[in-house]
Amino acid sequence: MKKSRIEHVKKYSMLSLVEDLGFTLIYESANYYHLEEHDSLKIRVNINRFYWYSRGFGGDTITLCQTLGLEKNPEFQSFIYTILYLEMRMYKNPHHEFKKTKKQEIKLYLPHKDINNKKVYYYLYERGISLDIIDYFINHDYLYQEAAHHNLVFVSYQGSQPVFISKRGSIKNNRYMHDLAGNDYSHCFYILHNTSQLIVTESIIDMMSLMTLTNNFKKYDYLSLNSVSHYRALFYHLEHQSIERVLLRLDNDQAGIHAVHTIVDILNKKYPSIKIDVAYLYRHKDWNDYLVYGIKHKENDIIPFLTVRYVKREKSACL
Repeated sequence: MKKSRIEHVKKYSMLSLVEDLGFTLIYESANYYHLEEHDSLKIRVNINRFYWYSRGFGGDTITLCQTLGLEKNPEFQSFIYTILYLEMRMYKNPHHEFKKTKKQEIKLYLPHKDINNKKVYYYLYERGISLDIIDYFINHDYLYQEAAHHNLVFVSYQGSQPVFISKRGSIKNNRYMHDLAGNDYSHCFYILHNTSQLIVTESIIDMMSLMTLTNNFKKYDYLSLNSVSHYRALFYHLEHQSIERVLLRLDNDQAGIHAVHTIVDILNKKYPSIKIDVAYLYRHKDWNDYLVYGIKHKENDIIPFLTVRYVKREKSACL
C-alpha cells in the first residue's frame, strides 16, 4: 500500500472517527476531549493525536481506528481494512464534521447541600485526615455533604466562580467517584495560598493526606489532577501563578510514574527556572495509604520516598 494513502487517512479527524465508530465524545476544553465509554482515553484536537492513560499507549488516527474499531468489528485487525474504512469515511465526510455534544454546553451547578456534614467528617477521619484539615476545607467552601446521596462534594474556584466539582462516596470502601460534566480540566482542583511552591497529587484525598502530614500546609499551593491524564492543568497554573518549585507527589504505579516522566521532561524544556522535586512512596501506592498505615501501626519513622535520579537540582525530600 502506498505511503501517501496511509499519510492521507492519518489526517482524518479523530473526533469524527470516534462518532463514526459509535462512541461518545466528552468535551474537556478547546483542545481536549475524552470518551464517555473510556474516560482515560484523551484526544488532543490541535495535533490530532490520542493517548490512553490507563493502558499506557497512544498514537495517530490509524491506531485509534484499529483500537476502538476492534470493540465493534474484528475485521479491524486487518491494517488494509482499517485504511479502506478511513478512506470511505473521509469520502463521505470530507469536512470532518462531528456532532457538537450537548455536554459541551452543560453549566456547572453545585449539588444541593445537606443540613450537616456528619458523613464527611466520619469518612475523612477514618481515612486519617486531621480534623483541622477537614474544618479548613469546609470553612473555605472547598467541601460539603451532598443532600441527595450524602456524597462528599469537593469544589474548586476561579475567583468566586466554581469551575471544578468532584463527588466521592461517603461509605467506607465505596469507590464511587464522579467529576461533574462541565468541569474545567485546565484548572482541575486547585487551592491557592499565593505561595511559590506547588504540590501536585492525583487525588484530593492524597492532597488532604499531605496537608495532614505537613507542619505548615499553607506554605504550599495544591493541585489535584483527579487523573494523571489531566497533567496539563499543571502548566495552565504555571502560566498564571508565580511558582518557583513544583513538588510532584503522584502515585507509585505505572500511570503515576509515566506521568511524572512526561511532566518532568516538559518542565525541563519549557520552564527551566522552576525547581522540581519528585518523591514516590516505596511501600504504598498513594499518600492516603501511607497516612492510614502510619496511624494504624503508629509508625512515624517510615522512610516514605524513593529518590528519582532525573530530578533537577533537588533531591526528593519530606515536605
